[in-house]
Amino acid sequence: MKSRREKEKELRRELILDAAEKVFINRGYDLATMDEIAASAEFTKKSVYSYFPTKDELFAAVILRASEILFRIFNEVFVNNKTGLDKISAIGDAYVHFYREYNASFKILSMRRFGGVEQPGEYRVKIEKYWSEVFSLMSDSFVEGRKDGTLRKDIDPVTAALYVMSSSNGVLDFVASCGDSLEKHYKVNADEFIKTSMNMIGDAIISEKVKNGGKK
Repeated sequence: MKSRREKEKELRRELILDAAEKVFINRGYDLATMDEIAASAEFTKKSVYSYFPTKDELFAAVILRASEILFRIFNEVFVNNKTGLDKISAIGDAYVHFYREYNASFKILSMRRFGGVEQPGEYRVKIEKYWSEVFSLMSDSFVEGRKDGTLRKDIDPVTAALYVMSSSNGVLDFVASCGDSLEKHYKVNADEFIKTSMNMIGDAIISEKVKNGGKK
């Protein structure tokens, strides 16, 4: 059982991460400063440095936390569904849920994809481990789907997982950056766009047997 001191320390760390997440998103990595993060967290800069000695480590810690959340959500739906199609469909739904309910974490992971900021070694290993596990859940879903006949057998599981991951990221990154213009310029509702796009991605990977209602 954790002591009161340990719980308080964990709480302070989480508050710093929350503040850092907001500042990194609003200011970008390059413009964000430890002074701003400390002020946002309502701690002294010395307190922030006692938890995270550098801005690089703090940014990496925010990315690691977001990666942990995503893996936890994906793993839960993976183990609670049976067929390969059910698993990959649930993972897709979970990713949309992550985008909506953990939008700050989604944006942080987008910054990692496009920002080109190298994470310190210890954090990089942990982050890469989570993403390796996330990818394994997806590729394993395709392996199972090929066996149970719910997903296409003519696509390599790794290639299929890469396709779903890159396509889903593309859709959600697009909505995150241009969502307002969809309604304004194209009269397209952002939520409906996400739903339709994810269904189109799903249609590309399901087996003919499933398309034909279970008939070969």
